[in-house]
Amino acid sequence: MNRSGPLVILTLALTACGASPDPTDGRNYDAIDGTWTLTDRLTPQSLTPDGVNTLYYERALTATSAWGPIEVDRSNGEQGIGDGKTLTLNGVKYTKGYGVHAPSELKYSLAGTDHAKCVRFKAQIGLDDEVGNKGSAVFQIWGDTGKLFDSGVMTGASATRQVNVNLRGQTTLRMVVTDGGNGKSFDHADWINPTITCVPDITASVPETTEIYQDTHGTIPLTLTNRSASFKGDLTYKVSAYEDEDNFAGARVEVEPKSIRLNGAGVTSQALSTYVGPDIAPGTISDPHQLPDTLVIFSGGEEVTRVLLGVSPLAQFVGISFPDEPFALRVGETRTVQAKISIEPGGETTGPELYISTNPDPAVPKDFYEVQGSGEVPKEGGTLPVTIKLVRAPNSGEPNDFDALLAYSQNKITSPPYKLTSSVKLRYVP
Repeated sequence: MNRSGPLVILTLALTACGASPDPTDGRNYDAIDGTWTLTDRLTPQSLTPDGVNTLYYERALTATSAWGPIEVDRSNGEQGIGDGKTLTLNGVKYTKGYGVHAPSELKYSLAGTDHAKCVRFKAQIGLDDEVGNKGSAVFQIWGDTGKLFDSGVMTGASATRQVNVNLRGQTTLRMVVTDGGNGKSFDHADWINPTITCVPDITASVPETTEIYQDTHGTIPLTLTNRSASFKGDLTYKVSAYEDEDNFAGARVEVEPKSIRLNGAGVTSQALSTYVGPDIAPGTISDPHQLPDTLVIFSGGEEVTRVLLGVSPLAQFVGISFPDEPFALRVGETRTVQAKISIEPGGETTGPELYISTNPDPAVPKDFYEVQGSGEVPKEGGTLPVTIKLVRAPNSGEPNDFDALLAYSQNKITSPPYKLTSSVKLRYVP
């Protein structure tokens, strides 16, 4: 990422270390005894939408330190400018960062250029090795909505900490170091490699509803509108389950391809090949437990935007039929008949696993017969053996020819939410 010259910091004379402000006075450490004055010599705001931005080139809205100036790429040292040492945490030396003295604050605007949307702050933190095991400080990150990160009390003996803060919804960033509540002696704090990650301003749209049969592929037209002219790079896609927006493992729909390359501002269209599995129940986008409906779009691992896919799975129709001629049975006799199984429109990978039984509807007399059958059927359909037993002879007034009502359920292909029934013609033979 190209940048112009580094940030120029102009300091005023700072008073010596004194008493820390009362943390209960509600002023959030504004009344500190070292103050920075910013001038037009500072570089202009330049947060860009193409990834990681170092804070060295950004305009600080507020810069304060309790003992000596904020040092760039050096530890705090003493009251002079540039009198610090190489930034060092737990024996590891760093070339980039800020050395400050608690209580301290650096405040930045997150209003980037070229429609940049700034989404994440990262840094390493700790008390510089120049104070040994002494000192105590608390590192904090604040945004418009309040405190976003708090390290707890760290001392010179503390391990180096990683800071990774979500900045979405914030317009300003404050990097704050407090004295840990015991005064500011030896509180030489380091912000190592502070960066802000920004992403391009991109929106995505798809049709409100796309109907796709279970166990088949369909196509969703995706339109991406990029307002960040300087962004030229790859976007990647993941599908998230609706009931848990970050649950990518629980996604019920697959999409291909997984990425697209953009070359500056404009509108780009892409057809997403979308597969709905056989075990996805039919439903609509209003049912949060039925649909994987969020396409999440990333740039460099950071989310750029997301859009509801609106996929509505359609049920595979599974039908059972028997010959029109009735099957003749005597009381107590069992026959095995071949039921014809049809599947429409037909899936790509599997057929159903069926369980056939006597219809449990209490309004239908079922003491005439017993019906049973189960087994797997190929995806293109086929036949399934069903056994039928006549339990008793018809009573007076009951016909010798009648329809035996069946119920069936299925696995592998999820059933639609209505009762599945069929019938077979039977004839009583005395």
